[in-house]
Amino acid sequence: MVDTAEDITESEETTQPESVNEPKETAQPEKAAQPEAVTQHQDAVHLPITVGTEVQIELIKMNCRLKSELIGLEEGEFLILKLTHCDPCGMLSSDKVSGSIILVRYMFHGAIYGFKTKVLNMIYRPERMIFVEYPTKIEEHNVRTEQRYDCVMQAECTSGEMTTELIITDISVKGCRCIILTTLIENKGELLKQINMDATIDMKVPIPSSEEFFNVNGTIRNINRDETEIIFGISFNDIPPDEKSKFDRLINILASITGEHHR
Repeated sequence: MVDTAEDITESEETTQPESVNEPKETAQPEKAAQPEAVTQHQDAVHLPITVGTEVQIELIKMNCRLKSELIGLEEGEFLILKLTHCDPCGMLSSDKVSGSIILVRYMFHGAIYGFKTKVLNMIYRPERMIFVEYPTKIEEHNVRTEQRYDCVMQAECTSGEMTTELIITDISVKGCRCIILTTLIENKGELLKQINMDATIDMKVPIPSSEEFFNVNGTIRNINRDETEIIFGISFNDIPPDEKSKFDRLINILASITGEHHR
């Protein structure tokens, strides 16, 4: 936990010499009250994460991994994780989990982050939620190996029987980052069921300055949600040979627009 700020120490009062013409007890102005020490978190480590990020929890003693979602945090104090994993064996009783050490892992903007922390408490209503200590140390591993190109391209994706529009915000030969504005979706509940971690989706991406489309299949590797949008990263699966030439054209166009050389 983050250390609290030290109390502000009052300076020593200087003794003034007594005047022979003045009474011994001279009224002195009251000293301004010193502010009380408050808990500060300027030394708290920066945690690159947003509400809605999917998080993996590993219960070390139980040798068990669970899926969860970050639903809130107090910087320097705690994180709140809502469990999305079923518990058919009843392993997650409060007396078994509270006080235990867990490993937390998640992906954010192309990097994997992890830290070790302690469970503070667990509640079951209205949802199963775990309160964990805010980390004091975070490890980061960048998994991006390919050059990415920033862009704003409208595309179409299909998951299951649902098709919707999305915006691609960056793309590489390995995958892309997308945003779905849920405020524009009529059947939002069904969409949330389809767009999840490890879900497979089909994408139809227009090639600029042409009437052609690049079609690709991908897997969702990371995802963040809030009330207005879903942001997720996709890892492309094998690109068919007949689509590879279209994809190369798309990347070359983006490279020329951004002024970056396609490696």
